[in-house]
Amino acid sequence: MDLCLTIEEWSGKPVGPASSVREALDLLSDTPECRAAIVDVNLPDGDIGPVLDVLKERGAAVVVSTGFALPPDVQARHPDTMLLRKPTPSKRAVETLIALMAGP
Repeated sequence: MDLCLTIEEWSGKPVGPASSVREALDLLSDTPECRAAIVDVNLPDGDIGPVLDVLKERGAAVVVSTGFALPPDVQARHPDTMLLRKPTPSKRAVETLIALMAGP
C-alpha cells in the first residue's frame, strides 16, 4: 500500500497491487493504457516472464523489485530490465520508474 500511496503522490494512477502473475496479467488486460510497472519477482504462482513480456510489447517502463536476481530464463529474455534490490524505499522505486519513463 505504501507503494500505491507514493505513486499517487507523484500524480500516478496505481492499477494494482497484484498478488500473483495471473492477477497481474488480468490487470494488464483490463488496463491497456498502463505505461509503467513495478513488478515483484517473487509472485506465488510462478514466473513473472509473461508479465514482463506484455509490458515489453507495450513499450512500458519496468522496474523489477527483488532480493535476488531474475531467473536465468527471464534474464535472457529481458536483459535490460532495471532491478532494484529489496528492501527499496517506495520513493526510490517510483523515482527510478519516472526516470525510465523520461528516457535517456
